[in-house]
Amino acid sequence: MPRHKIFVTGDSGQLGSQIMASLQGYQLISASSHDFDLANLRALSEKLDSIRPDIVVNCAAYTAVDQAEQEPERAHAVNADGVGVLAQWCAHNECYLAHISTDYVFSGSKPLFECYSEGDATKPQTVYGKSKLQGETNIASVEGLNYCILRTAWLYSASGENFLNKIRNLAESDPSRELKIVHDQYGSPTPVRALARQIQVAVDEKLHGLYHASAGGYCSWFDFASAAMQQFGIECNLKPCSSEEYPTLAQRPKNSILCNRRLADNKLDTFLNWQDELAAFSNA
Repeated sequence: MPRHKIFVTGDSGQLGSQIMASLQGYQLISASSHDFDLANLRALSEKLDSIRPDIVVNCAAYTAVDQAEQEPERAHAVNADGVGVLAQWCAHNECYLAHISTDYVFSGSKPLFECYSEGDATKPQTVYGKSKLQGETNIASVEGLNYCILRTAWLYSASGENFLNKIRNLAESDPSRELKIVHDQYGSPTPVRALARQIQVAVDEKLHGLYHASAGGYCSWFDFASAAMQQFGIECNLKPCSSEEYPTLAQRPKNSILCNRRLADNKLDTFLNWQDELAAFSNA
């Protein structure tokens, strides 16, 4: 029996590249965001017609959170309009869609240390968050589509641009340099390898609907940086600071803690606590 054909979008990103290395039991085809531009709606459909996948794992996204504030049209074209066309194609061609979304669909104003579940009200505060939420809405509104949306947060990997690599590079280049790290934003650091493992389960089980998918527990960015540098044996000079001391163009949520309630209810949550995931990541 021929293996199902999976098309992975955004394979040049940290998640897409990990999925290509992790997914097993399928015929894998991929494209980078440059080769598969979700904002080019005509080319998008033509590419899908040429590949004819059975499953699409959509990792392609406009993720420049601050830059999105300055070019909202581009963010919405990729994260909302293009995703809508992708969903329509999948529905018309009986193709399963696994789509990656974000904690930024929430306001972040929930009391600290309370996690967001799938049923909580969304209220994005940024252009990026609004565009990703519209993408979710576009998917869910397509009649007859078999899909799952996986919201995740605070992704990191050994390659690509992410918080962990930035801090590690700065610390290793000048151990005496003072590095100010925000201590009043909370979330669940999640290695892309762990998310790829969960995506494999979602695809294998053909999960349907909306799911949260992040590591267990929570910490601040300062907590995460401190734990990671200790895990790697890197001596450095980390100092906690407030969000007000580290202003950004796009407002960051104070509370990005996601709870994987639906995965847990279905006994399909494969994530460890964030500290255990970090230890496994550093020992890999």
